[in-house]
Amino acid sequence: MTHTLELRDLVKSALSDSSYSVYADEVPQSATYPYVVFEVSKGSAESFPFVGFLEVNVWDNYKTYSRVDSIMDLIESKLRNEYFQNNSVGFRCFDGDRSHIVDTDKAIKRTKQKFMIRISLRGE
Repeated sequence: MTHTLELRDLVKSALSDSSYSVYADEVPQSATYPYVVFEVSKGSAESFPFVGFLEVNVWDNYKTYSRVDSIMDLIESKLRNEYFQNNSVGFRCFDGDRSHIVDTDKAIKRTKQKFMIRISLRGE
């Protein structure tokens, strides 16, 4: 498995919880609310460890933003001050910008947070 796929699986594991589903990049049509979608982007710098962004979006169809905000608070606390690693990659996140995203469907609530992420390749 490539480092990119290993990182994706590691991030998914770190974000997982029994109260919502977690998806990388896109959501299947069969997904039920609430759910979390994340995307990892790596900067172009060749410095080690690599620096990039972890964008996390929480989606729900609850009447207020309270549930998406609570889930994002949980995710933030999971990531804060932790180093996650497997046999191939490791990462650490740092708090970033959070905002509500207004959807054209007023029944949908979405909160987005962009974390800075430092990625290291194990064994290098």
